[in-house]
Formats: sequence, structure tokens, C-alpha cells
Amino acid sequence: MTLLTLFCMRALNTIVATLLIPACVSLKPPIPSSALLEVATQSARAAAHIIRSATPTLKTTKANAKDLLTTTDPACEAAIISVIRSRFPDHHVLGEESVAPGAAASAEALSSALDQHEFVWIVDPLDGTTNFAKGLPICAPSVAVAYQGVVVAGCIIDPFLDVVYTAAKGEGFRVSNSPPVLAPKCSKLSEAVVAMGTPPADVSAEMSAKGYPLFSKRSLSVRMLGSAALMLAHVATGSLQAYWEYDLSSWDVAAGGLMVEEAGGEMGWSAKGFDVRERRICATVGGGLWGEVRETLMEAGVME
Repeated sequence: MTLLTLFCMRALNTIVATLLIPACVSLKPPIPSSALLEVATQSARAAAHIIRSATPTLKTTKANAKDLLTTTDPACEAAIISVIRSRFPDHHVLGEESVAPGAAASAEALSSALDQHEFVWIVDPLDGTTNFAKGLPICAPSVAVAYQGVVVAGCIIDPFLDVVYTAAKGEGFRVSNSPPVLAPKCSKLSEAVVAMGTPPADVSAEMSAKGYPLFSKRSLSVRMLGSAALMLAHVATGSLQAYWEYDLSSWDVAAGGLMVEEAGGEMGWSAKGFDVRERRICATVGGGLWGEVRETLMEAGVME
């Protein structure tokens, strides 16, 4: 065998191996996760500062009369984007307030961004706007970054309690920079506090109404906090044992979904595994609870 033949065979093997790599497998980001997480945290802190010092002022409504927008929402988004672009000017930023209202528009914006850009920052500048507008201090900025379609780092900050939740893919979940946190397991729905949503869209609200009676009966208690980001963060810490919702945008769940998985919880809808493109979520602390929550959703007519 000549050297030229050997070289050609090795080259061919390399090409074949590359082609056989599944499309869903994401390679390690060329930027260290610590650098990505640092920017996510800095940008979320900038928004948290604005939220703490702002006076809630209603600006308009979006998809419908229940979908509120205050003057603080776009101000927070601008602050977050400024921090991100100061460090990563070539990265794409997908912010809630930069996308037209409605589920179809948000799904299309996410799909387009992930298909066209290697790095996509997914931003909810103020998750829990209705709470904020009414003076209820349960809201948060949520900042996450996806690499090749997979969320790799995220930060959520409770601006009124000054609690910082962070996660990096494969590196664990932290609360206010403490050592990695593992959510305590829960195997029985009867022992679980289950969170649900109160969405503004009619179809989602109908699904919540379908699910509530069974969860109220079978779980320890049901909570509706009005902020998807914070409810996911609380599942990651184990203070909530489960959270489900029928329709959410990527910016609501990008950071929190990663946190649940990094804390050892379970995240998914029809199958386990967090996919930022999936608009329906079922998150649990693990321990077998995920299956029981899904069974209840199916019995209620929420899940097929």
C-alpha cells in the first residue's frame, strides 16, 4: 500500500465519520462556559437593578388585553442587549420585546435564529410583567445562550430577594454562587407542590383550567406564581417539586429548563430531555414524579 493510498483511505474515513455524527449532537462551544455565564449574569444584574428601582408604568398591551407591557420591559431588554453586545458583538440576541406578540411569531423567531446563528442569546427582560405591573414582587430577568441550538448557560435573578440562579451545561446549577445544588427527589404526587401557569392566551388558559382539578386533588398543593422563570428555578432548588404549562415561549424557559436538568431534575413533555424549541413543559425534581405528572396531564385531557 502506497503512502498516497493510505492517506486517501484515512481522509475518506474521516469524512464518513463526520457525516455519521447525528445532527442533534452539539459540539463544545469555542467560548468557555464561564465566560458565557459571566455575561449572562452581568446582563441579568443590569436588568434586575432597573426592576428594583423602577415605578411600574403600563405602556400598552400586546397579544391581548391580559398580555401587559410596561415601560420597564423594553428598558431592561436594552440594558441586557447592551451588556451582551459589548462582549459578543457577533452573537445574535433574541429578546421578547423585539418579537411580534403571539405564539406563532415567537416560535418562528426562535426557529429562524437557531437555524441561522451559531450563538443565540435568548432573553426575557422581565418575566412576570403582570406581577410587576401590580406591585407583586415575583418577577425576574432571564438570560440564556444557546450554541448550535442547545442551551449551554443561563441566569435568572430574583431582583427583590437578590437571589442569583445560574447554570452551565455539564457544570451544575448554583444559587448565588454557592456550590452546585441538587434538587431533592420526590416520587409521589401526593407529596408534591405543583406549579402551574395562568397564561393570557385562551387555549393555554383552557388547558390550565382542565389540569387544575386533578392536580388540586392529587398533589399536596398547587401554586401559580406568575413567572415561569422563577417557577423553574424553584423546581431546580426543590422548593417546588413540579411545574407544567401548556404553551410558553423560549425566553420563558431557556435558562430555567437548563437549571432543572443541571440540578438533576427532569424536563420534557412527550419525552424526557429539554428542548428549547418545545413550547409545552413538564418539569420535576426527579425521583419518578415526572411520569406521574404526565399521567395526570393525560387523564385531564391536557396531554395526548
